[in-house]
Amino acid sequence: MVDYNLDEMAKQSGEENIKSAPRYELPTIRLQGKKGKFIKKWRDENKEYQSEEIGETLEGVMLKVRRKFSGFGKDEKFFTNEHNSWKDTVNVFYVDFKVKDKKTQLIDTGKISDLRVKYPNLKMRQVIYFLMDGEIVKLEVKGKGLSNLFDYWKEQFESSEHIFQFITKVSISEKSSPLGSYYAMNFEKGREIKDLTEVGEKLNEVTTNIEKIDSYYIEQVPSYEIEEPENEEKPKKFRPDVKDEDIPVVEEEKEDEVDVKDIPF
Repeated sequence: MVDYNLDEMAKQSGEENIKSAPRYELPTIRLQGKKGKFIKKWRDENKEYQSEEIGETLEGVMLKVRRKFSGFGKDEKFFTNEHNSWKDTVNVFYVDFKVKDKKTQLIDTGKISDLRVKYPNLKMRQVIYFLMDGEIVKLEVKGKGLSNLFDYWKEQFESSEHIFQFITKVSISEKSSPLGSYYAMNFEKGREIKDLTEVGEKLNEVTTNIEKIDSYYIEQVPSYEIEEPENEEKPKKFRPDVKDEDIPVVEEEKEDEVDVKDIPF
């Protein structure tokens, strides 16, 4: 029998140029600004977006920490793919809300430090792969919640401790700013997890899927032109003169409803 290497044969075949991008779809949890509630969003078996309020507190385990950037202009939106750190090369996508048949298009690639100079409205969101009641979700943190999150990691953990060893309690507090009141996430360390079997299994699942996605980005520079749904909301005008922590959270966001079936987030 002739020995052969499937991975090598796959590269030689050129099939990576026609294969769809790898997908790892998970429910997303964000803070809803009007009510001060957590909102969970997901796509059902018909690929339709669903959402529900899930209260004012969360408890779970932080499995993995990623990040992405997004920003709005008067009639446009910019956003990056999810990535690990400032060292990574990322892609910038663009949506023009002025056109009737708006598309999501890849417009740039590079280091985030350079891209933020070119696109100053890009603001960071921390994406936390969060294990709640046996389910993995993506918890997105932005604005004032980011500084609370960084303080949590810095102040509540010893150097020998790991974030996945403890339950994290997430709550909501109301803040005030020159632009009005808004809500932010708060974080508190809970009990230590004695048996890390489930945590280890779920962390391995997350890591395996993310590595496939990151490899896709490394091996090729994708070119996307993706249709957006009709009910996509036009973003509010961006205020570059206002600090992140001064921006009230106002509307429930619908950006997950962009049809990104070919973007491996």
